[in-house]
Amino acid sequence: MKLINIFVILILSNALSYSQVTATQPPNFEICDEVPFDGLAVFDLEIQTAIILDAQDPVNFEVTYHESQIDANDGVSAIPSPYSNASNPQEIFARVTEMSTGEYATTNSSIIVIDCSQVTATQPPNLETCDEVPFDGLGVFDLEIQTPIILGAQDPANFEVTYHQSQIEANNGESAIISPYSNLVNPEEIYARVTEITTGEYATTNFIITVIDCSGDFYPNTNGVTCMCPAASVGDTGVVNGITYTKRTREQITDANAATTCTSGITDMSWMFSAP
Repeated sequence: MKLINIFVILILSNALSYSQVTATQPPNFEICDEVPFDGLAVFDLEIQTAIILDAQDPVNFEVTYHESQIDANDGVSAIPSPYSNASNPQEIFARVTEMSTGEYATTNSSIIVIDCSQVTATQPPNLETCDEVPFDGLGVFDLEIQTPIILGAQDPANFEVTYHQSQIEANNGESAIISPYSNLVNPEEIYARVTEITTGEYATTNFIITVIDCSGDFYPNTNGVTCMCPAASVGDTGVVNGITYTKRTREQITDANAATTCTSGITDMSWMFSAP
């Protein structure tokens, strides 16, 4: 009978030992990443250790961190701390091991990189300019007219806007181009960089500059929407962006033909927008 009691006590003792290993789930770990935001950061996983251990003595219990539940269960491939995340968000698995018995428990949490960029670069509309006879596809662009749009509500006293010929140059803040700027190809992509002057944080955006062939009697307006025909005579027609336009007088314009009318030369269009 005494032998049986001792055996039961041993079983209960082992069960109690196993039940004493706990792994408290910690909150998710978030870190700010600023410009340029790439979703990658370095995490000090050890700050979670005290939460995971809770009241368990760190002298007797070891906490290790792993990239998978299987690794945590097997107690292999522990990752170091600080740790650079491989994806965003990423799940991390923690293992608490009672060092004298090898008994363990596991838990998990996520590490998350948050986009905390304070600098914004609003994408402006594309710029177009007219080039007449002889048309060579080259023009001069005042890039600075884009600056207020790109800055948005950001104070120009604290933020600088520069323009570049490539994304790499914009990212590195080098080889800024001057304004007015003569395009090299047509069309050409321009990259703008907004830099917070005191911190150096930045954001980028881009737009296209295009030189329009205005050498013909009919050509697109620089707004990219309407048609221009200042040299054409009333009744002349021309094709712009696949649409055939006719130059008409004010009296010739009707609801039916207004969309295909070139109105160059008509100075007062307010009557078209008046209620009947």
